[in-house]
Amino acid sequence: MTGEYVHTPQKLRKERLHIKSVQAVYGFGFSQETNQYKYKVIRVTKKLSQSLCEIFTLGTNKRRNISNIPFPVNTEYFGVPLNGAIHWIAGYEIPMSSELICAFDIDSEKGRPILPPLNFDDRSGEG
Repeated sequence: MTGEYVHTPQKLRKERLHIKSVQAVYGFGFSQETNQYKYKVIRVTKKLSQSLCEIFTLGTNKRRNISNIPFPVNTEYFGVPLNGAIHWIAGYEIPMSSELICAFDIDSEKGRPILPPLNFDDRSGEG
């Protein structure tokens, strides 16, 4: 740990305070292509059942919107960086259906589903 930190843009922090029906999933990763760190925020609007993604590239002090994320986002889990992508758990909004793993590629800035391991949605601890 270096002890260094970076503030997100003031506008992003202010908006977050005023929207109460929105939950967010955060992720942080490094782009090998551009040699830049990127901070991802996926905001889930419960009322509209949609997910919007914003990218903040460190050093630019700017953010931009990425098209809607096509997967329902489970806000109980944080994004985890691995192999050039930020991964998170996305739940289907259909009752009794399984969750899936989604990856957001840091370089291409596109999301994709990943097949989960066997018994991924089995919460019993067996298997």
